[in-house]
Amino acid sequence: MDTTDDEGIDSYVQIYSLPSADFRFYPRFLATDLAEFYFDSFRDLPFASGKVRGGSERRMSCFFSDLRNPDGSLRNYQYSGKDNPALPFPPEMRVLKDTIEAVTGHKFNACLVNLYPDGKSVIGFHSDKETSLVPGSLIVHQFGRRKMV
Repeated sequence: MDTTDDEGIDSYVQIYSLPSADFRFYPRFLATDLAEFYFDSFRDLPFASGKVRGGSERRMSCFFSDLRNPDGSLRNYQYSGKDNPALPFPPEMRVLKDTIEAVTGHKFNACLVNLYPDGKSVIGFHSDKETSLVPGSLIVHQFGRRKMV
């Protein structure tokens, strides 16, 4: 059964039940040409690396959010002692976010984008115990595929 729409979005999902969560996997979410468009669009995001507990980050990242502080400013995201300043979603990312929300039926309010300089930099297995995360939050672990720039 073909689950791809006219825009190149495939809603086919595989669901895996884990002891404390359900894992939903969309193996063909974006058609290749659409994935390439987003990859090219996001290439020039304002990536930066910084200091974290234990040394310097090997990856670069940038953080986008709809979350607000009581004063109305965008809420930053902290992990491992690093403060990631929040930026508004760029137009292409907003379209992708809206598409993900429409397909999954869930709302997402922030996105940390990582850029790895080579095939050797990774995030190891870890548990996010950060105070800026809301308990019960939905998290998209990885979006995209390995690609060398």
